[in-house]
Amino acid sequence: MKRIATLTVSVANPERLIFSGEAVQVAAWTQEGAIVILPHHTPYAAPLVARRPLIITTPDGNTVCHEIGTEGGIVSVSGNTVHILLG
Repeated sequence: MKRIATLTVSVANPERLIFSGEAVQVAAWTQEGAIVILPHHTPYAAPLVARRPLIITTPDGNTVCHEIGTEGGIVSVSGNTVHILLG
């Protein structure tokens, strides 16, 4: 059986780790517009828009949603690793 390509994702705010695990995609809203991050995405970093959803799809098809707070945040992609720090 072929293994599906995944991302390693961490989402945190200054107080706690909100999500840590594998995902097949991450959708978010940056100041330049909506972005969907898939495995093997080009290196990327951008500020996130406040009060918009962050949507993580796990390998089993479940969706994890988190609303980005009033302080916004930042997304960083390197290799198959996505780090999201929320304000």
